[in-house]
Amino acid sequence: MAEKKQGFNAEQERMLEKWQVPRKYYEMIEDLSYTKDEGYFIYLKKGYRNDVTGSRNIHCMKTSEVRRIIGKTHKR
Repeated sequence: MAEKKQGFNAEQERMLEKWQVPRKYYEMIEDLSYTKDEGYFIYLKKGYRNDVTGSRNIHCMKTSEVRRIIGKTHKR
């Protein structure tokens, strides 16, 4: 399996701003996406962990959940 790219593009940065994710978490994020049917996905860089999910992945349906859950992210 190919290694995922590091960092995100300008469109994804605009998405984070729209979701009101605090800028201090940007350096922890490897990739992110949104679909109406499946919700919000945030994939953390290697070495980071989210206490709510117990992994490097965050998946939720509301922007308020994105902000709440990202706040529980830290270096391992």
